[in-house]
Amino acid sequence: MACVAENKKGSAVATLFSGLTIAIIVGVPLSTFLGQNMGWRYAFLLIAFLGTLSYVATLLLLPKIQVGISASVRTQFQTLKEKPIILGYTLSVLGFGSSFMFFPFLAHWLGSSTTIATDYLSICTFLYGTGIALGNYFGGKLSNKNPLRTVFLVCLWQMLCMVALYVFATQAVLVYILLFCLGVGCFAIVPATQFYIIHLATQKNPNSTNIASACNISAFNIGIASASFLGGLALRTFGVAYNPLFALLGFAVAFLLCIWAYFVNLNKNHKI
Repeated sequence: MACVAENKKGSAVATLFSGLTIAIIVGVPLSTFLGQNMGWRYAFLLIAFLGTLSYVATLLLLPKIQVGISASVRTQFQTLKEKPIILGYTLSVLGFGSSFMFFPFLAHWLGSSTTIATDYLSICTFLYGTGIALGNYFGGKLSNKNPLRTVFLVCLWQMLCMVALYVFATQAVLVYILLFCLGVGCFAIVPATQFYIIHLATQKNPNSTNIASACNISAFNIGIASASFLGGLALRTFGVAYNPLFALLGFAVAFLLCIWAYFVNLNKNHKI
C-alpha cells in the first residue's frame, strides 16, 4: 500500500486480490486436470514451481520502501478495539461470508430448485468465477473514492440477487445471469472492506495497519466458515430452496451495519 498514491489504494488492494480470483478461475481447474491426467504429484510440483517463481519475482521486482517505526503489540491491539474497526470486521464477516450460505450448496440447489441439470454445474461455476474477477476489479475502482459506500451498495446488490434467485429459480437463463451477478458482488466487497479497515487503522495509528489488515483476512475466513455452517443448517432444516433467503438475511444485517458504521465514523470525525 505504501507503493501507491492515496487515491489508488482501493485499486491496489483489488490488484492484490486478483491473484486469488485468477487462482479460482484458472488454477483450480488446471490443477484438477493435472491431478486427474498425470497424478496429484504434478499438481503439487506446479504449485512449488509457481511459489518459487513468485518468491524470486518479489525479491527482484518489489521496490524498497521506507519502513516506519513499529508500534508495540499492545498499541496495535488497542487500535483493533476501536468501534469503527470492530464494525468493519463485522462487515467483512457478514458482507463477504453471507454468499457462502448459498454458494457451497449450488449443485444441490440446481438439482432440486431449478430446471438446470447438474451436468451444467461447470458452466455455472465458470460464470460465477468470471463475475468474481470483474467484481474484484470494479470493487477496487469504486473503493478509491469511498470504501464504505461501496460496501453499502454491494450489500444492496447481493440482496437483490438473492431475492431474484429465490423468485426466478425455474428460469434457467435468468439463473445463469444472476449467478454471474452474484459472483460480481461476492468479490466486489473484498477490496472495499480491506481498504476500509486499512483506512481506519491509518487514521488511528499508521503503525497498526499491518495487523489490522491481517485480522480482516481472518474475518473473511470466519465469514466463510460460519456462513457455510449456517447454510448447512438451513438446508437440513428448511430445504436448499430457502438458502438464498438466509443469505439475504445476512446481507440485510450487513446493509444495516453499513448505515450504523457511517454514523459512528461521523461522530468520531473519521473521513471515509
